[in-house]
Amino acid sequence: MAAAIAPLLGFELAAPGAQQVDGAIDVRGRDHAHQAFAAVKNGVAYATIVPEWWKPGGVFTAARGITPVTVQNPANQQVLLPLADWLARGVLDPGIEQIMPLDRIAEAHRRLEAPGHSGKFVLDNIC
Repeated sequence: MAAAIAPLLGFELAAPGAQQVDGAIDVRGRDHAHQAFAAVKNGVAYATIVPEWWKPGGVFTAARGITPVTVQNPANQQVLLPLADWLARGVLDPGIEQIMPLDRIAEAHRRLEAPGHSGKFVLDNIC
């Protein structure tokens, strides 16, 4: 997905695990955000896409001469329809770790705060 989008934005993708890159755009969060931020050269650019409910802090705090830019984009149908199509066709992989019933929301929240998970938790009221 990133390989398809990067040229449209005028970016060149860095190899996985690259260090000392000129900038990073992170859209996955948590561990991936830390890895992306660590790979950026001192004093250059780092941007992350965050949800409306995001609270400042963590990797999104200025360090090493880098002031992270956070982009908050409220959901709207025009933006979500192409994403839904990409999900349906398997073009986009959201990295789901587990689908859980809605009544286990407290457990999902605790697990998201703990280290060691690799994907997102989806709450479903139909499970």
